Amino acid sequence: MRGRHGNPMYVDCLQCGKSLRTYPSRHKSGKDKFCSRSCAHKYRTKPVKCLACGLEWDHPKSQRGDKYCSMKCRVIATTEIKICKVCGKQFPVWVSRKKSDRGKYCSSACYWKSLGIDPKLLAEHKRNSCKRYRKAHPEWCAEVKHRRRARESNGHFTAAQWKDIKRSQNHTCPLCGKSEPEIKLTVDHIIPLSKNGSNDVGNIQGLCGSCNSRKSFN
Repeated sequence: MRGRHGNPMYVDCLQCGKSLRTYPSRHKSGKDKFCSRSCAHKYRTKPVKCLACGLEWDHPKSQRGDKYCSMKCRVIATTEIKICKVCGKQFPVWVSRKKSDRGKYCSSACYWKSLGIDPKLLAEHKRNSCKRYRKAHPEWCAEVKHRRRARESNGHFTAAQWKDIKRSQNHTCPLCGKSEPEIKLTVDHIIPLSKNGSNDVGNIQGLCGSCNSRKSFN
């Protein structure tokens, strides 16, 4: 009897060869290739054995990473214990780093000691470099502080609520009167976060970048 998929046909299971009934439209779209789920599982997986612990499991043929059953076994099999040449401390090293003649020191401090450089002087140099960068990029520092205060403050708002705020303002900056797309509205806290203002939607308004920066310096 002809069905809505056409005349029925019989095909062989790709795993066990058993004959099964299907329809041309279903078989053409990649369906009905196996007689059961167990045959589909056996066809698409292969038995593998962990190189570290010997555990066996079925791994998909289309995926890589069939050597170890877990990250723990991978670390055990691909690392070796070495002794630091400076302090004598034992530490694990990847085998690939050992082959490339790396992994001689347990930390960067021991590495700098091996070069005759005092780690304390190096740390002081890094601190001075950070100070010079913060002094040369005050806007970056202000942005980082603003993000930290926003995370630590109470309340939050979603992207949908921010769109509602801009829509309620008619996409216009209330201070200068300019509208988008001439300007781009940015998030402004009515009571600044530096003065214990909240990050809730009730304390948010949209200002253009110039007005927002001008308000920050006032």
